Amino acid sequence: MNSNSNETKGENPLSGFAKVVLILGSAAVMLLFYAFSLLAILLLTGLIAAELALFVVSIRFLAARLIMPYLNKHVGLLVMFLKTFRLRKGVDFRISLQPEDAPALHQMLRGLCDRLELSFPQEVSLQMGDGAWVVLKGLRRGAGKTTLGVGYDLLAGMTVAEMEAVLAHEMTHAKLIQRGFRNWLNAGQARLRRLAVALWNQINVARWAKQSAHVAGLLFSVVDRLVRLSTRLVAAYSRQDEFEADRGAAALCGAVTLRSALSKLESLHRITSRLPWNERVAQLQQSSGYSQWLLEEITQGTPAQAEDLSQALFNKYSTHPLIRDRLAALPPDEKMPNPNSACAIQLLAKPDEIAGKLMTALQALLAEQEKKDSKALEKFSKRTDRGANLTSWQGGGSMAIIFGILGGFMCLAAHQFIFAGIALAAVIAGVMAVRLGRYRDRLDLPVPKYERLVKPATDKTGPDKIEARQKEITEELSARFRLEKPMIRATELARECYLALEACDYLRAHVAGRECLKFHKKSVAGALGLAVACASFKQIPTTARLLFFVQRQTGFKSFSTTWGAAWAGLLAGDWIRAEAMLEKALKLQPQQTTLIALLAIAQSRRGKIQSSIINARRACEACPGSKDYKKFFVARLLDGGYTREAQASLEELKNDWAGDLELMISIAQFHLLQRQFQEADLWATRVKEAGASAQMLVRLGKLYEAARQKEHATALYHEALASDHYPEAHLGLGRLKTDRKDKAEARQHILAALDVDKPLGKEGVGTLQILHPILQQMLWLHEPVPSCRAWIASFPANGQPAALVGQSFTVYAPDFAQAQEHFHAILSAFQPGKPPVTPPSHHWRSAPRPMQPDGPVRPGVQGVWH
Repeated sequence: MNSNSNETKGENPLSGFAKVVLILGSAAVMLLFYAFSLLAILLLTGLIAAELALFVVSIRFLAARLIMPYLNKHVGLLVMFLKTFRLRKGVDFRISLQPEDAPALHQMLRGLCDRLELSFPQEVSLQMGDGAWVVLKGLRRGAGKTTLGVGYDLLAGMTVAEMEAVLAHEMTHAKLIQRGFRNWLNAGQARLRRLAVALWNQINVARWAKQSAHVAGLLFSVVDRLVRLSTRLVAAYSRQDEFEADRGAAALCGAVTLRSALSKLESLHRITSRLPWNERVAQLQQSSGYSQWLLEEITQGTPAQAEDLSQALFNKYSTHPLIRDRLAALPPDEKMPNPNSACAIQLLAKPDEIAGKLMTALQALLAEQEKKDSKALEKFSKRTDRGANLTSWQGGGSMAIIFGILGGFMCLAAHQFIFAGIALAAVIAGVMAVRLGRYRDRLDLPVPKYERLVKPATDKTGPDKIEARQKEITEELSARFRLEKPMIRATELARECYLALEACDYLRAHVAGRECLKFHKKSVAGALGLAVACASFKQIPTTARLLFFVQRQTGFKSFSTTWGAAWAGLLAGDWIRAEAMLEKALKLQPQQTTLIALLAIAQSRRGKIQSSIINARRACEACPGSKDYKKFFVARLLDGGYTREAQASLEELKNDWAGDLELMISIAQFHLLQRQFQEADLWATRVKEAGASAQMLVRLGKLYEAARQKEHATALYHEALASDHYPEAHLGLGRLKTDRKDKAEARQHILAALDVDKPLGKEGVGTLQILHPILQQMLWLHEPVPSCRAWIASFPANGQPAALVGQSFTVYAPDFAQAQEHFHAILSAFQPGKPPVTPPSHHWRSAPRPMQPDGPVRPGVQGVWH
């Protein structure tokens, strides 16, 4: 199956002998993996034992530090192999479907089980999706615990007859699959994949730290080949099971009915995958009913042009055959399907009530996962405490503790109790020195008001006058503090930097921070203030360097340093750092309501909707009279789809509707979520009549795009572009044009979004902030092709934008010439009016083996290589 012809041809069900060979091959590869893991564990154990012996010997010659790095690496590898064998259970986003919830479904399933001579499944589950599946436990065919799962969307998209064919397919799996062998294969493959990912991460960490990872690289070269081979064989085995299940379902329900069900799967998935989560939640609160809304969406989406199944490419790593291959393998059948078969959603007793139960359970599970993520971030923030440089007091205190302990033991051994008391006093003094000598803020970084942070005062200084403005500020500060001593001058400049940050005047803060570091290179306050200012101007590498310096000096243990790191993360779009540092800062000063609201923003940007709503509510409760917090809370509720609570909060702000653009947009979103398009259009018109900025029109366009109102979204994006350059609007139009198969115009808009020469419109989001989505959308202009290779191309040193200098990109293409064409198109788009600076051939290299595709991929620039 490695040839290009096979990639388009697909596959057929295998004969008995061929399938036996496939099964034996899968088992052999899995046994080889376990044997290799055992051998690697033994070799690593022996290597670690030898290094420990060398470590003990090297202590005498004060050379232990030479052995420790290797010992740590190899211990880490050994732990990695051992952890591989422990598989963690995933989260099940589903609910149990009891007989009273779906009596007709259970009756249908009982009839199928009787015909297949199978026991009824021990559990029938419902999930939110368009799939169906079985989890089989036990050792033999047809014996053991069976869990059947069906998707709510699948029930809405199928007829009763088609749903019976789908269930027959799944229950045929339960009858025919060799459970013990299949589960053994799946567990081994999961362990193998986990080990491959862990080894690859270790190699990348060593590469970033410019350290060697020879042992990890050697182990990975073997594991990578094993994981590719095993995945290919296990997937082929799984596809044969699918063919067998199709034959069984056709025998039970008729091939024509199964053919009808299979033909619907592609279009059903395309329709339901575009329904936003918050709209699903909103529809549950409507009196018209969730199931009715879902049926209408599926019906309206069905006439859309389906993909040509004959053009789909075979993927040897897929666990399911192509739909065209499954249809071709079905036996002929003269039986006609029932044309009057009702919608399968009627198999549920109370569809809307069950949908509500399912959604409530899913939201609870999501909230629990968000809590686990917060705990992981807390561990991340604690690691920032480590590695900080000791102050002189702490260094002296540490030495006093060490010598005090050693001296105390020696005195006790010699029965010199008086000197032992002196040693104890030294230890106590050392502990006090360590605690008192820790870093303390000499200047307190201010926390501006929430309103000022999210809407800083507009700097009317144009891009062409920034240098003149910086020079003016520099001269002013020099004149004010020219008589001060260098250290005092640095302190005053740091104070000026902080005052500018309090007013969110990032340009002035940038100048003051730079001047401060000129007179005191190790000024923590100056570095912290400058880091925040640099983040506001998207000077990401400089921000990272300054924050690393602050961490080494302070460990981010004080409120100012923690808040400063969070502030920089918010401005730079580093939402993980922002959330972690905000949580840490709030533990130091829980009363900071502004930080609670900013935490909600960071969590919202990371998709943690439930946590974001909780913190937005906390901010409102802390300042009940703040309209800004109430507006923010409404926006978060709408992000989650909680229209009832959002409506109640909007009523409290009714007097401000007419003059507040943010509220108008929220009201328009409220109506869009409820599919009340006339009311939404009315408020969208009011937004435009009230003088909304182009960036607000872009926001409104995104809301209409999410609501599948493509014509309105297109018009709003064009209106925004009529006033100025907005990469987000170009990207939105690129998405809409791609969806309409107008790839030529879509390409024009996507490339226009990359233009960094055009001045950005007011409040616009820069190209670099959305570079990854732009590159991803560019890929959708190309169909997947087989036999691609991956290269890594370095961004030219004299190219633009300067922020990408030193970065590398991964490029996929069938050959090197086409890879160069794809990268050349991106470089040309950054500065369309100038000839692109093409990287020389030595700036290209073949990507590492794990990144090399082994199946069909979309050619183009896939993203930044880290």
